[in-house]
Amino acid sequence: MFDGSFENPTALFLLLFAAMTAGPAAMAALVAPGRPLRLGEFLGGGAAMLALWGLLVPLNVYNHARGESLVLLFGAEANDTGLVEYGTVALLLTAAGLAASLARTARGLQGLLYGLLAVAAFLVAGEEISWGQWIFHWATPQAIDARNLQHETNLHNFLPPGFWGDAYAAVGWALIAAVIALRFTGLNDRLRFQPFDAVSNGRAVPALFLGAGVLMQHPFFQEVSELALATAIVFALVQLNGARRRPAAEPAGQLQPVAA
Repeated sequence: MFDGSFENPTALFLLLFAAMTAGPAAMAALVAPGRPLRLGEFLGGGAAMLALWGLLVPLNVYNHARGESLVLLFGAEANDTGLVEYGTVALLLTAAGLAASLARTARGLQGLLYGLLAVAAFLVAGEEISWGQWIFHWATPQAIDARNLQHETNLHNFLPPGFWGDAYAAVGWALIAAVIALRFTGLNDRLRFQPFDAVSNGRAVPALFLGAGVLMQHPFFQEVSELALATAIVFALVQLNGARRRPAAEPAGQLQPVAA
């Protein structure tokens, strides 16, 4: 849902406070000495951040200021269309495939986590485009149309926009806190949980997640924040798939503390 203004002082405060919290952490992750510098992650992640923050975020502001004038790029409040929306769907489907690939070889809790992520990514991708309704233009079934706020074939529009604004802000802060804990406190050195490695050892990946957490603080940026989060997930899964193909220094752990 588009918010259309910056008049909500609480959301604006959360956005600015999140930027002040996550911004320095993102920069520290990018330039941290002693961390492996993977050229693909660094260059690809840098290009992604430049596209998000240097292009899409300013265009998002312009789009709202001009009354949704960039419909081709951002869609409109009344439907789930636009290149940003379709880009998010493409990234989520890519994430589902990468997570499913990891789930086939991972064991125990790790395999379960990758499997759940694959299913979740596929379901969210379907919801994002109302399961193809805006592509194939079928009529919304009457039982759904009567309760769906946008009269679309999806479930997420059964809930009021205010719920999603609060939920996005809460998830965004949880994401920021989790990334900072994993990247800077050595938490994963004690857990040794391989799915967290892309954040705890990466450069661009934690920065991308932190940026997504910031954008999730204001409904104004909801569509771009979804694209940012999907981008971060894909980069993390690509890195984890690459690590799987490299010889491991030791077997992957099962989310348990290391003995002192």
